[in-house]
Amino acid sequence: MPIAQALNLIPQMVVVPSNYPLYHKLSHKIHDFMLAHIPQVEQYSIDEFFGDVSGWIEDEKVYAFAKELQTKILEHFDIPVSIGISKAKWISKLATESAKPYGVFEVKDIDAYIEDIPIKAFPGIGKGFQKRLSEHYIETLGDIKQHKSLFYSWKKPGMQLYGRVTGTCGEGINVRGDRKSIGISRTFDAMYDADEIKRRIMIMARHI
Repeated sequence: MPIAQALNLIPQMVVVPSNYPLYHKLSHKIHDFMLAHIPQVEQYSIDEFFGDVSGWIEDEKVYAFAKELQTKILEHFDIPVSIGISKAKWISKLATESAKPYGVFEVKDIDAYIEDIPIKAFPGIGKGFQKRLSEHYIETLGDIKQHKSLFYSWKKPGMQLYGRVTGTCGEGINVRGDRKSIGISRTFDAMYDADEIKRRIMIMARHI
């Protein structure tokens, strides 16, 4: 919920100010660190990365490699990270949730892993899609696997989601080139004071 709403509920709450320049700096450093250990790395968000070690690390050694990488990141940056492992890109992201708060989780049997996981846990299934799926009595990722024809009837969005959930999409990581633009955003309650709006824009400009 927004900070203002939380403070209304709990006025004594202590709010620790954010430090986005530091977060971005650390994010870039960790990205470079990972590139020194993994041939292909995709930065998915400020604190999420995909790494492709196929052909680089033998399958049976991937878990040990991930544990070693996790330890090195903690030693170098004093940041605990969680790592999910799978041959399917989006299953590895889901596995990271299973690894939290500080662990490594490897998925070898995708069908067994997704069987009882709620649909809302999967990245990309928002509230609108959740409602649509519940109308077809689809509550878990395992249910999705049983309804291939339904998802394929929804054309590209349905086919893409089915492939991601079942680990059959074949998507590789996206290694981007140099960024063509940079941006920054903040969320705050509606305001109508022009001076305050300008003040906040200047703060954001300094950050970026």
